[in-house]
Amino acid sequence: MTRNGYHQPREVLTSAAAVKVTVPRVNDKRTDAVAGERRRFYDYPAEHLVHLAPVLNAASSWNAPAAGGMILEIHPPEAAGRGHARLAAPGVAMVEVPASVRTLAADRRFTQLRPAGGGVEFQVFEATAPDGSKVVLRTPVGERFQSNPNDRNVDTRSLLRWEYVVTRHLDQLGFPVATPRELVLGEPDVLVSDFVADDGRGADQVALGALLLRLHRSPPPPMPPVAAYGLPAAHLLPRRIADRFAELAAFVATLPAAPPVERLASVLASRPAGRLVHLDVRASNIRCTGGAVCGLLDWSNALTGDPAMELGRLAEYALLPQNGIHYEAVLDGYRKPVPVSR
Repeated sequence: MTRNGYHQPREVLTSAAAVKVTVPRVNDKRTDAVAGERRRFYDYPAEHLVHLAPVLNAASSWNAPAAGGMILEIHPPEAAGRGHARLAAPGVAMVEVPASVRTLAADRRFTQLRPAGGGVEFQVFEATAPDGSKVVLRTPVGERFQSNPNDRNVDTRSLLRWEYVVTRHLDQLGFPVATPRELVLGEPDVLVSDFVADDGRGADQVALGALLLRLHRSPPPPMPPVAAYGLPAAHLLPRRIADRFAELAAFVATLPAAPPVERLASVLASRPAGRLVHLDVRASNIRCTGGAVCGLLDWSNALTGDPAMELGRLAEYALLPQNGIHYEAVLDGYRKPVPVSR
C-alpha cells in the first residue's frame, strides 16, 4: 500500500521474471475539463489489480508448469460496486484520458469521464451518458498495431470490430454481455458499450457452468474470430502452443518439450469444431449481481472450436484463487440441460 503521492518503482520477483511495479499519484488538485472534478489517475471504487500477464497463455488442457505468471492484489477499504475490471498489465500505467477520447466524449455529451481499467492492448474509461446511464469507452493503449510475448502481430482495430460483432450477436441471443452502442473508427478507435455493474460477490459457479453450456450450444457470430488468424482451431492451437513454449523456455530452463505439432494437429482434427468459446472466463471478466452473471466481458481471446478448450482453460484458471473459479461446481452446472436460443 502507498499513500497518495510519488512512489519509487519496486521490483517484484515472479516465477516468470522480475517485474517493475509503480503506483502513480491517486489524485491531484487539477480540475478535469470534461468531468468537472479533480483529475484521478486511479479511481477504483473497489479492488485495484496489477495483472502480470502470463507468458504461457495457450488454449490447451495440457498440464503446463505453473510458471506463467501471478496476480498482485491491492485491496482498498470499500469492496462493493466494482463495475468493469480495474486492471493494469506490465508496462501499462493508468494515465489521463487521451485528448481524442475527451473530444469524443464531449461530442456525445458524456460527463464524469474517468479511467476505469487497462490491459495489454486496451485501456477503458467510464462515463455517464446524457440520459444518466453509464457507459464504458474502450480504446487501444498506444498505437493501433502492437506486439507482446503472447502475440507478435496485434491489430487493435480488428479486435475492437470483433468485440463489437460478437457482443452484438450474443446480446441479440439474450446472453449477458456489455451491450455495444457504437464503434467509432478514428485515431484512435473507440468502442462504446453499456457499463455493467458488479457487487463484488462473485458468480454462482453452477449458474456459470450452465451459461457456458448454453454458449457452446448457440450459433457462433457471423464474423470469424480475429485471434484465429483465419485458421481452424485444429491448425491454430498446435502453432500457438509451440510458440508459447518457445517464449516460456527463455525463463524456465527445466521446461519440458512441447507436444509435437503434428501429433496435436492429428488429435484436434477429430474433435468437434465451430463452437464459440470465450477462453478467458475468470473473475476479472465476469460481472455479477447476487451471484447471477450480468456480463461476460473481453472476447479478444475467443475462438470457434472444441468446447473442451474452454473446460481445459477453466481447469487451469481454477488453480489460482484470484480467478474465482470453482471447477467442480462449474462442471455441475455444465452438465445440466438448459434452454438454448436458436
